[in-house]
Amino acid sequence: MNYPIDGKRLIHKVLETVDWLSEQEDADTTFESFLSGWFLGADCSELKRGNLVVFLAWTLYAKDVDMLSKAERKNVMSMIKLIEGRLGRTLEPGFNERVKCIRHTLDRVVPFSHRPLALYAVLGLARALLRIALGFCGFRRRLAPCGSFMYWHRQAPPSAAAAAAAMPEKTEGPGPIVFFHGVGAGLPFYVLALWKMCRHRTSIIVEAPSIMMSLALLRGHTPPSEDQLVESVEGILERHGVKRAAFFGHSFGSISVAWMARRKPHLVSQIVLLDPVCLLLFLPNVARSFLFPDTDGMPLHERLMLYLVTREKGISHTLRRHFWWYANVMWPEDIKCPIVVGLAGQDKIVPCKPLRRYLLSHSTFATSSSCPSGLNMSSVDGLINRGGGGSNGKHNDESVGSSSGTGDGSLRKGSGWTPAGGGGGGARGFVTNVNGNNRCKVHKCVGGYKCNGHGGPAASHGSAVRNGGLVSTANGGGHVSKAAVLGQSPEAPGKREIAKAKSDGSDSGGDGVVKRVELVYWTDAGHGNVLGDPRALDEFVRVATAQGAALSVN
Repeated sequence: MNYPIDGKRLIHKVLETVDWLSEQEDADTTFESFLSGWFLGADCSELKRGNLVVFLAWTLYAKDVDMLSKAERKNVMSMIKLIEGRLGRTLEPGFNERVKCIRHTLDRVVPFSHRPLALYAVLGLARALLRIALGFCGFRRRLAPCGSFMYWHRQAPPSAAAAAAAMPEKTEGPGPIVFFHGVGAGLPFYVLALWKMCRHRTSIIVEAPSIMMSLALLRGHTPPSEDQLVESVEGILERHGVKRAAFFGHSFGSISVAWMARRKPHLVSQIVLLDPVCLLLFLPNVARSFLFPDTDGMPLHERLMLYLVTREKGISHTLRRHFWWYANVMWPEDIKCPIVVGLAGQDKIVPCKPLRRYLLSHSTFATSSSCPSGLNMSSVDGLINRGGGGSNGKHNDESVGSSSGTGDGSLRKGSGWTPAGGGGGGARGFVTNVNGNNRCKVHKCVGGYKCNGHGGPAASHGSAVRNGGLVSTANGGGHVSKAAVLGQSPEAPGKREIAKAKSDGSDSGGDGVVKRVELVYWTDAGHGNVLGDPRALDEFVRVATAQGAALSVN
């Protein structure tokens, strides 16, 4: 497989990002820990030059050392000099046989464990029942144009269409959504999430048999390539008359979203990622957790899940023969529309702490260009939304929270983060939404106190949480001088941070079109836990689903 960009330039990009992460206060990532992770925890002092040659031959070219050309070998040696410079020493020549590195696509054997046929029978029954339920709800199952996967489709129900038609002329109804599931049992695991996200909108749900514990591998199934999937999804959208859609990916499904965002940005109106593996994929966390897990001290239920999922024959084959990190990683410049990301603080797979810092603070997000014309992010109530009317709002470092043309709901830095204006009061444990010039609606929430403003003829808006803090947000049209972290939420179990956002700092040209990153962070959740927790899922869906009382998730 070929690199999407020059391999040498890609490694420079990776090293610069690792340097940036290591320079942050209380950094969880250092260059030494990054390198050690790819060598399965070996101390950097144990590495010899030959070990790095083997690793970089795979990293740069996905080849064994003896398959490198003269020019490729020269590039590998130049990369070793860069690494030696960061380590502050010259590596000893030779090869340390005791040190192994991750290069799973070249492993001679794909490790797997047999599963009882009864397990596949139970999963097959669960999927059959789900098919009946989806059919009853109006979904129809169809074959993708490439023939490599099936998908479910349903048009928005008449009630939702009627509600959208009754809304103001400049406001659209909830847009279509395309959903990609993650590694595991498949769609039955997502029943609650699908119900909350899909019931009011046109929905396309993609099945990926290669990552859902099925017998697809025995039937000769191979996962679609990036080209096949992107072209097929484009064909699916065209088949059903969908011009643009929100793309939702959980865990491994975030990779498909990354492909669409990079290759077909004109089709992607919003991105929603939960437990995403595509961000910071060049860190060793995902590869080690999935392929070489350290089970020492791991709770029994987590060991069981790893055994059931990562060593299942079809999934193991997919991860070790069709998982190319350089093709699957999502970079900031790939994001050309609003994005909401859900992270779990106790995630053992996704490097959530450095990723949270990266999302909130990485300068590329704050300076990238506005999203495509026609997508207007003037609402905080949802990122899979209908657009809105913000235009040329302004936000500065001294004000936080939300403001509209008349100043309703404005939050100023002061004692206790007291709201001033139409936003009214608020109590910890509630979210306050300001709709244009209207009075507030209050919804129960778990993580604190938040005031959102949206609509209005000249709106900028944001959010702030008291008692431990959230993040200053600006999400209207126009210029944003700076999006700053106002406080760090306690990392104690049971605490949650909700809807921390970072806003685009570019001039929108008066059309109110602004790209932003919004983050929902649960400190006490693990990978996939949010999907099974109705309360936590509600938190996420409130940020990432359709706005408006008639179409609320309640």
